[in-house]
Amino acid sequence: YTAPAFYLVAPIDDYQDNVIYYNPSKVSGNLDLFTTIAHEGFPGHLYQTVMSYSYGLENVRSMLSFPGFTEGWATYVEHLSYGFDNGLDEDCAKLLAHNSLANLGMYALLDINVNYYGWDEEKTAGFLKSFGIDDRETARQVFRALAANPVNYLQYYAGCMEFLDMRAQAEDALGEEFSEKEFHRMLLDVGPAPFTVVREEFEKWLGQ
Repeated sequence: YTAPAFYLVAPIDDYQDNVIYYNPSKVSGNLDLFTTIAHEGFPGHLYQTVMSYSYGLENVRSMLSFPGFTEGWATYVEHLSYGFDNGLDEDCAKLLAHNSLANLGMYALLDINVNYYGWDEEKTAGFLKSFGIDDRETARQVFRALAANPVNYLQYYAGCMEFLDMRAQAEDALGEEFSEKEFHRMLLDVGPAPFTVVREEFEKWLGQ
């Protein structure tokens, strides 16, 4: 019944040992495992955490939580991982990556409708039916999960879209001079922070 997987954030004074748990009942097949490890491990949560600690992120920042950044980063690189050297056809990889984000976006929109606008189970079922999901038990489970964990899906989806938006802006502005490696280095050098701060640092980097 637990999440598909999760990374246990390492202590600031012992980040050499890292632990990831995954739930075999929720993660099935090589592709699921591949994208899950990209999210939880490399280049996701584990990599971002160890890099932050190893380059000297102030210890006090480990006490602060910015899930929009951390979950957004992990979802962003999970999205990219569909295009890694994983045996998928290029067009198939793009389709699966976009489908994954579309599903996440659907849940994020439902999150707003349930927890902000007060949708009940009936409205939730009607929304899901418009996407071809007409099983009432599924709708009931989705509604209860959203109501029990407000804004959970938003931190993944909205955070990921922030990174994708900054990347699109950088690619448009820099053209052939855009470096994926340097773009990612800049983001991880900033470390977990509100996107108002990340955007400010991004604009400085882009203007150099």
